[in-house]
Amino acid sequence: MQNKKGKTAVDIATFNNDIKTKYILSSRLGDKRVFDLLESMGLLEHWEKFVREEVKLEDLQGYTEKDLEEMGIPKGPRGRLLSHFAGQPVAAPGTLLN
Repeated sequence: MQNKKGKTAVDIATFNNDIKTKYILSSRLGDKRVFDLLESMGLLEHWEKFVREEVKLEDLQGYTEKDLEEMGIPKGPRGRLLSHFAGQPVAAPGTLLN
């Protein structure tokens, strides 16, 4: 949804640089499980990339390093995300893996 100046809720929150606000405003677009995972790993600065790409947790579990790189995720966070999912079963929609 855009305002009169063509700004979306995510754009406004990005301008304000408030990640919690960004989540609240974009929660209809993003997967809260991905938000929670990124928050727990200290990677919230990448949340908008996951919203933009419409990534769900079950999608993220199958991502490769190349997939994450193409999204613009830096090498360190890519490695942490891939390590997190290594050897874990695929989550059913509506669940969060630890």
